Amino acid sequence: MARLAAGVLRKEFGATRVVAFGSITDVQRFTPWSDIDLAAWGIRADSFFRAVAIASGLSEEFRINLVAIEDCGLPLRRVIEQEGVEV
Repeated sequence: MARLAAGVLRKEFGATRVVAFGSITDVQRFTPWSDIDLAAWGIRADSFFRAVAIASGLSEEFRINLVAIEDCGLPLRRVIEQEGVEV
């Protein structure tokens, strides 16, 4: 699902990079109740909320959260840089 969302974000919204972070990057922490956290680079600000709506609608099984790396705070950016996995 993360790869599917990343592909849509690249193709439809021009994302230059998409990284998964959080529990999805660790098999020990990922459960059927986990969500999918993605950070994206390069999505235009005027398209971001549409990208969120499209990405979050891709799965009925998992909640997909999208973060624009340009707008997130430094603590979250550090987490993404340390544990993130390119998708």
